Amino acid sequence: MNTVVQENTKDQKNHEDLLKHLVLQSKNDLLNFEKKNCFLQQIFFKNKLDKILRPTLLRDDYWIKIFYILQEKTKKTIKGSVEMYLGSRDGLKAEYFWNKVNNKDNLLMVFKSKSGSIFGAYSPCKWVTANGQNIADNTLSSFIFSQTHDQIYNLKEDYKDRAIYCNSNYGPSSGNYNDIYINGDFTDGYSDLGCQYQFDRNNNKNYKTHLYGQEKPEIQECVIYQIQFN
Repeated sequence: MNTVVQENTKDQKNHEDLLKHLVLQSKNDLLNFEKKNCFLQQIFFKNKLDKILRPTLLRDDYWIKIFYILQEKTKKTIKGSVEMYLGSRDGLKAEYFWNKVNNKDNLLMVFKSKSGSIFGAYSPCKWVTANGQNIADNTLSSFIFSQTHDQIYNLKEDYKDRAIYCNSNYGPSSGNYNDIYINGDFTDGYSDLGCQYQFDRNNNKNYKTHLYGQEKPEIQECVIYQIQFN
């Protein structure tokens, strides 16, 4: 497993103060999106956060976005990441997936489908081999994302008891194996986005193909990282 950990820097307190400031400002500064995005990138590189392992399927700018979302949701500072699983190397099958992630938490998963869609999910929940078990996220920090559509889909508060679904015969599943359901062969499955995670189906009728770019996942690559926090 590859590991990269953030260096201790004198700017650490400044970094944490800036994060708090940005969370407050984000609600009142939506019109300055490009300026703020540039500012976030400057802070990211100034604090040497680029030394933290970037998921290979994500663009630099989108990883920076996910990085700050993770810190805002968890209210923690990321110090590093560990690559747990790479489908093209370890095998795109349920048994190989579970061999790598069983009893692991704080996992960031990124997928590439046959259509080229890039999407993924994060949850602080521990993944455990089971015959079928919902895992709760009382912190509500779990979310699904689409780099292709540049969107984040947050866990609904009413369904925080169904953040992820663990079944040793399945691949990764978010929600009650609704929003993301990837079968054990990483090809079959479906997505009913908007069940346990927020998605506006009224303005997007293509919720079944929105994430994957097609109805079935047909995963070509999957990379999973365990995020390490201070």
